[in-house]
Amino acid sequence: AQDVILSRDRPDGLSALNILAVTITGLSEGQGPGVAVGLRAGQDRLLARITRRSATRMRLATGDRLHAILKATAVAPGDVGGDG
Repeated sequence: AQDVILSRDRPDGLSALNILAVTITGLSEGQGPGVAVGLRAGQDRLLARITRRSATRMRLATGDRLHAILKATAVAPGDVGGDG
């Protein structure tokens, strides 16, 4: 979750190649400074952890469409090229 970056616009010119169109399914503020952002990309679900400051600045809300950037090292080797 901490290796996921969120963007309102599709980024260009990044070294990260794993960019997914996502929809926010929920936001959860805990006791600390972070916000857990539930995301859906097709049938897949993701979780991003961002700072409360970023969530406020981006004015995130359930149903918003964003782009999630995933660092390649955050993807488990067993999840790459699998059939499931």
